[in-house]
Amino acid sequence: MINLDPGVLYLPYTPQIDIRKTINYKELMTSYGLGPNGAIMTSLNLYAARFNEVLTEVENNKNDFRLKNYFLTFIE
Repeated sequence: MINLDPGVLYLPYTPQIDIRKTINYKELMTSYGLGPNGAIMTSLNLYAARFNEVLTEVENNKNDFRLKNYFLTFIE
């Protein structure tokens, strides 16, 4: 499972890939004078710029049953 919401406080599942591990949207708000929506959009833009790293992580874990069902068709 992947979490692409940098502002979520609680998830009913444990994501294997989580945007919150690499981007702190509250820090973006403070650093760039953004509101919550602007910081979330900026977070997603920054994450998208490095999405090849996410795909590499998925590929490295493609034998994991939880990832296999969702991503195997995209990376083979």
